[in-house]
Amino acid sequence: MYSDNPASRPNSPVNAIIGALILKEMFNLTDDELLANILCDVRFQYALHTTSFKSQPFSDRTFSRFRERLYLYYLETGRDLLHEEMEAMANVFVKYFDINPSVKGWTALWYHQLQKNV
Repeated sequence: MYSDNPASRPNSPVNAIIGALILKEMFNLTDDELLANILCDVRFQYALHTTSFKSQPFSDRTFSRFRERLYLYYLETGRDLLHEEMEAMANVFVKYFDINPSVKGWTALWYHQLQKNV
């Protein structure tokens, strides 16, 4: 999904990008507002585990390029990687918080909202 070209910019950590997209939805932010918060608010950096980075691994195009790559990968393979990751995270939450899996709806609603705005 990413370039193997050594001359290109280093990849942003995928877990940090997905975490940032979750924060974007939680706080109803635009991409620009999200980036400003990541760059200026240590709480966002802490949530994304990027406080130890010399500089934050995001740019003004990080999120749009990530969405574009996900879409192109989906067209090529038929796999929705973001959906797969959200499902995997939901399963971890279900186990960790001992949630009754027969009560459905919150993960689908959360994922649908994320997909709608991504």
